[in-house]
Amino acid sequence: MKLRPLLELIRFPAVFTAPADVLCGLAIATVLGAPLLSSSVGLLLFASVCIYAAGMAANDIFDLQTDTEERPGRPIPSGRVSLTTAWALVLTLQTLGLVASYMVGLESMACVAGTVLMTYLYNGVAKSTLLGPIFMG
Repeated sequence: MKLRPLLELIRFPAVFTAPADVLCGLAIATVLGAPLLSSSVGLLLFASVCIYAAGMAANDIFDLQTDTEERPGRPIPSGRVSLTTAWALVLTLQTLGLVASYMVGLESMACVAGTVLMTYLYNGVAKSTLLGPIFMG
C-alpha cells in the first residue's frame, strides 16, 4: 500500500491544526500556576495529532455508504485503502494517543479517552441528529 491514500484518509494537511487546542490549554494552565514539563507538552501534542487523525479516518469509515455515492474518489470507497486497513489505522492511532496521554497522567488520559468515545458517539449515533454539532464540538 502506498502512503498517499493513508495521508488523504487522515486529512494530513489539517492534522497540524490539532495541537493548537493543546497549546491553548497549556497556556491557560501555566497562567493559572500549573507546572509545565517539556516532556508533557510533546506527549500531549503527539496524542492530539494521533486522536485527530484517527477521528478523520473513523469519520470516513462511518461515512462509507455516503462517500461511495457522493465522494467515490475518497480512499476507502475508491479501494485505495481497505476497510480493514482503515480500522487498523484508527485503532493504532487511538492507542498511541491514549498511551502518550497516560504517560502525562490519568487526567490527560481521561480527556483523550473521552474524545475517542465522543468520536464513536458522533459518527455512530449523533451525526445526523440535532445533537451532532454538540458531539462534534
